[in-house]
Amino acid sequence: MSQKLASYGQWTYRGAWALEIVAAIIGLTTGVALSYRGFVANEAADSMDLVLASAPFFMIAIAELTKIPIATLLFGASWFWKPVILAFLLVLAGITFETVLLGLERASTMREVQYANFANQTKGLHKNSKISRQ
Repeated sequence: MSQKLASYGQWTYRGAWALEIVAAIIGLTTGVALSYRGFVANEAADSMDLVLASAPFFMIAIAELTKIPIATLLFGASWFWKPVILAFLLVLAGITFETVLLGLERASTMREVQYANFANQTKGLHKNSKISRQ
């Protein structure tokens, strides 16, 4: 039984690392894409603006990758340090939660804008059809 639990633990550990690496890559890709989009849209922006706009996403990616080592440290730390490490881990989890929440909010806003544009076009077509009937 002990070997089986150790095997499950290793798979869980590997899966957690895979999830964190994927999350960090997605965060970096999103950061670079959004920064580049803003860079292209702004004629006054230079390459330093692109770097500075991408930097927070790079920092969040690093925070993503530190969660597993810190969680591992939590198990081996003395009781004096456990609350401090746990609080730090909760802050990192909060950063991840906020990042995902803001991403979902951005996607929802984009869909709302698309719907509003579609609704405005539909109203315009209805107005035009009423005018042409008269």
